[in-house]
Amino acid sequence: MAQDSGVSESSGGSRITMSSSSRTSWRNGSANGTDIIVPAPMHRRDIRRRGFNQSALIAAEVSRILDIPTDPKAVTKTRHTHTQKGLGKSGRAVNLRNAFSASDRLKGKNVLLIDDICTTGSTLREITAAIKKTSASS
Repeated sequence: MAQDSGVSESSGGSRITMSSSSRTSWRNGSANGTDIIVPAPMHRRDIRRRGFNQSALIAAEVSRILDIPTDPKAVTKTRHTHTQKGLGKSGRAVNLRNAFSASDRLKGKNVLLIDDICTTGSTLREITAAIKKTSASS
């Protein structure tokens, strides 16, 4: 059986690599029924300081490649938190507890959540909890 060669697409300095069969599968709707891509949000103070949200840049590129819409404002970080760097698993969980809010626009949607880095999963867990409060499908 022939092996797929990696296909790399880039724009604006971002690069995402996936096999052509994976890309075709996702583009043909096999993304587990994903309706929308949502990037992990940053607090507005952090966006002002950095100038961009790296998760939103990744989500935009994945959205372009897979032809699935993205909504960078569907989830917001409602309070500023301490940096996660240097915190252990329990410290990270406490730091982020109830820090996110999700829009009702996600109700009934299958959401693909994208974060730039995952260490303990605390950010993804907290965002998922906020999204589930809207009655999103998954």
